[in-house]
Amino acid sequence: MAISDVASVAGKWSGLLELEGSKDPDEFIELTVDREGSYKATASRTIGLLEAQGKIALADGKLRLQGLKGGTATGTLYAQPSSPDRSLLVEGATQSGRRFSARLKPGS
Repeated sequence: MAISDVASVAGKWSGLLELEGSKDPDEFIELTVDREGSYKATASRTIGLLEAQGKIALADGKLRLQGLKGGTATGTLYAQPSSPDRSLLVEGATQSGRRFSARLKPGS
């Protein structure tokens, strides 16, 4: 589903983070999208807290996340035509080049 503006996906999203090369199981992550085009992601990890933040732009109906420390990601919105349920798939790489993906649902 094409994203028309950042405000349409603003709010909290939560789900599981999968980090390439990690021996730990998937970890819980919370992504907060601001209506004005910024984000903050937080994950509680076995080895400590993971935090990332940055700016969001739209391109080709998808979110383009650019981290303040250099990580990048693309967010794709999925929805069923007859259902209010939505999910957001975020795939990208950390500033060190490690690939990750997160499958998120709207949260409270």
